[in-house]
Amino acid sequence: MSKNSGFVASHHTSSPRPIPIAYHAPQRVSSRRSISQASIPISALISPHAPSVAPSTTFHMRDPRKPAPIQSTPWSLSLPAGTAEPGEGWHGWIDRGGSPLHAWLFFVGFVLFPLWWIASLVTIPKTRTLDGQEKGVVMIDDPQVEHDAKSWRVRCRVMAVISFFTYVPFVVCVAVFA
Repeated sequence: MSKNSGFVASHHTSSPRPIPIAYHAPQRVSSRRSISQASIPISALISPHAPSVAPSTTFHMRDPRKPAPIQSTPWSLSLPAGTAEPGEGWHGWIDRGGSPLHAWLFFVGFVLFPLWWIASLVTIPKTRTLDGQEKGVVMIDDPQVEHDAKSWRVRCRVMAVISFFTYVPFVVCVAVFA
């Protein structure tokens, strides 16, 4: 046998046909493909239904007959958008996106602390509603405005109590020992 022939000579001299060294059986082409070759995404195998049919807890479109959900009140001031109309007053300021009066009194109260006491007593703009006979209550004003004003009034009341125990003794000490 030669080194590079790739065949082994048969032990029997009667068989002139050579036998290959590395004999491989013919491979069958599988009709099934592995999961890595499939075009189905893994999320489709894991989830029991299509994502478009899944029940969702968030709504993409809210009911226009109901007011928007109340958001938490930020700790920042905002100026209104646009220009003021003559005689619109403080409510027009808020309607255009400005912070309520209580918010401004809260921040100015750090310089003039009695403003916290005044702001804790200032009334809140109420949300106006119409009582419809068939369809229930219809909101005229945004309830977020009333919520923000209440939040700022509570903050002013807390600072009024704190100022009573901090600023007042400080002012008394300055008046007595100055």
